[in-house]
Amino acid sequence: MTSWSILTRSADTFAHAIQSRAKLLQGCATATLALSIIVGASTAMSQQSDTRRADAGSSDDPREIVLFPFDDYSIPFSYGLDYNLIQGHREGVVLRPSKTGPDAQSVINHGSVLKVGDQLRMWYPCLGDKDPSIDPSTKLPVGEGLRASVRGEAHFRVCYATSTDGINWKKPALGLTKYGANKHNNLVDFPLGERVINLIVIEDAEDPDPSRRFKMAFQSPKYGSRIGLATSHDGLHWKEFSANPVTKWMVEIHGLTKFNGAYYVNGHGGSPRRGPTTLLPRRMVTYMSYDFEHWVDASALSFDRFPGSELPTPFTRGHAGEQIHTGASIWNRGNVLIGFYGQWHGDLGDDRRFVTMDLGMVTSHDAIHFKEPIPDFKIIPFNEEAEIRTNLIFDRLGGAGGGSMFGAALTQGQGWMNMGDHTLYWYSVWSQGRVRLATWERDRLGYFAVPREIRERQGNPAARRGLQEGKDGLLHLPPRAKDLESPWAKVSPHFISMPITLDGSEQKVFVNAGGLSADTYIKVEILDEKFNILPGYSKEDCAPIMESGFRQAAVWGGKTTIANPNGPIRVRVSIEGKMPEDVRIYATYVATK
Repeated sequence: MTSWSILTRSADTFAHAIQSRAKLLQGCATATLALSIIVGASTAMSQQSDTRRADAGSSDDPREIVLFPFDDYSIPFSYGLDYNLIQGHREGVVLRPSKTGPDAQSVINHGSVLKVGDQLRMWYPCLGDKDPSIDPSTKLPVGEGLRASVRGEAHFRVCYATSTDGINWKKPALGLTKYGANKHNNLVDFPLGERVINLIVIEDAEDPDPSRRFKMAFQSPKYGSRIGLATSHDGLHWKEFSANPVTKWMVEIHGLTKFNGAYYVNGHGGSPRRGPTTLLPRRMVTYMSYDFEHWVDASALSFDRFPGSELPTPFTRGHAGEQIHTGASIWNRGNVLIGFYGQWHGDLGDDRRFVTMDLGMVTSHDAIHFKEPIPDFKIIPFNEEAEIRTNLIFDRLGGAGGGSMFGAALTQGQGWMNMGDHTLYWYSVWSQGRVRLATWERDRLGYFAVPREIRERQGNPAARRGLQEGKDGLLHLPPRAKDLESPWAKVSPHFISMPITLDGSEQKVFVNAGGLSADTYIKVEILDEKFNILPGYSKEDCAPIMESGFRQAAVWGGKTTIANPNGPIRVRVSIEGKMPEDVRIYATYVATK
């Protein structure tokens, strides 16, 4: 159980930003785009056979199968259930600039958090007190510093921090890189020095070369913001890839993962697929490699939010409309990828000063095609996040990059962690120079629930039919049978998983659920691929799961493991009892422990 300290939140008034956004968005149609992925049976089985491969950068057991309610690929079938998402609880700032040193001006979570052993490690871009100054009212470089930024001579370096709980962070004196007069700082040994903007780090324990254990994709003005790569044996001493940059187009990145034996980097920009919205700059694209060195020149269009074929008018610099900022940071859960992306809300007048950004959520099963479980849902909303008012004076039309008029724009980092009873995620407010923390109860990002109207229909008899013609040729009211029973009472609310190929004979099923009691409980059945119940794993064999918890085990007649089946299995989870509408199912796991 993680020890939680109370984090303070700024009480600064933010009503002016909300009012401004309301005016800007007035008359704007909601941008929705549902990406459908049609997968054949053979493809599904091929993907499933790969779900047990270890991934890079995940904080959880990559061998387990996680069935989230919002993942309609892993849970394609449901009856009498709705799903919803849960916004993160914003805990406040956990990492601030130092009084002096390489991160004295700005700390930006355009970086990564990994768990290595028992320690959390964070890599983040930083700006120090020896670098060009930043005006406190605009949070943008001024004078020569501003002109340097416009020319692509950004002075961001790579800093490093550690933690045991994700809340209290230390900046160790690494003694690796000189800043000012000494090396007493938390700068890593990075070959580009101060010329890095966005970066993502993963740990790849599968690589047989120990010097490539840690891998980084980064964005640097040195390469015109095309993708650069670096590797390290310890995450502190980095070697740049000699063939940088590895892409031909500018890409503002924020997602890197290893999935099913291949590497994927995503961001906004890239070589776009031709179409009516080609000129829109912020669409999520993905690049792919099988060895981390050789990358395809072509990119895949992974996710788009622009509604329809008409571009905003006037369309001049590409800031108007609903877009995706820097792609999606990736949480690799083995069988499903969860991504948080920058939900860009652009002023219809194309004025970047009025841009706001929430964080949205997408999922994928191939690291290429992403979709939103609920279009435009704000998994972390920007409102009430501004500690200080930023960019109120500076004229953004000059285009220096970074920030919006009120600082009401969030930026995602790549870093999730399940610790104790909580899920942690780190992010930032654009131009404020701090790292913030959002939390959920463990793996409770969304849930299945029985709608109240379903419960009411279960308890009421089915409606009788209308007027019927009698033998006399006249219309009559039909009698209502006394024993007429609702068809909803015959079938309990439930869901059925995709086919799952088990890895070994010690697999178990666990449920993450709330609202359970002796009167309202969950039962789990194991089916074969064709939906037939396996002997000994029926609803009658299953002991009712009556206690709420994050990982409650299913038991069948005293058995806790699934015996070796002849082929893939499916998991069916049912809600039983008097008050099924009280139950929330957040996740189901097929795992060894």
